[in-house]
Amino acid sequence: ELRAELAGLKSTETLYLAGCEEFFQGETKDMVLAAVDEYIRKCEDGSRRKEVLEHFIRNNDYQRILEKRREAVKNLLKGYDGLSEGLKNKLEALGFRCTDVGKHYKIRYYGDSRYWVTMAKTPGDSQRGDKNLIAKLVKLL
Repeated sequence: ELRAELAGLKSTETLYLAGCEEFFQGETKDMVLAAVDEYIRKCEDGSRRKEVLEHFIRNNDYQRILEKRREAVKNLLKGYDGLSEGLKNKLEALGFRCTDVGKHYKIRYYGDSRYWVTMAKTPGDSQRGDKNLIAKLVKLL
């Protein structure tokens, strides 16, 4: 029995994301598991593929970190009517860096210039403004 288990362990491959810097501990693992979890929903019930992927999710400690961060952003910005110091601190705790650029703020995810959005200092569209901002920030995550 132990020999069979050892043989199984030896045949297991590990995926590496060489050169992919993490913004926070567990980011890449959570992102890969989220993609697998999303794909599982498209798999046919009772298929071998779905069974294997569900096993993969169950056995890799999927924390749903990014999902929780997205929900936190949605909750913080619901009804957005300006960037208070408290809101700015909470966004920064989630990895967003806010800089003042005239009539707008520039929000960078972990300060990375590849991942940014602008945010109005005084939002004019009270119907959709906060929802549009939330959608943009959630995409950065």
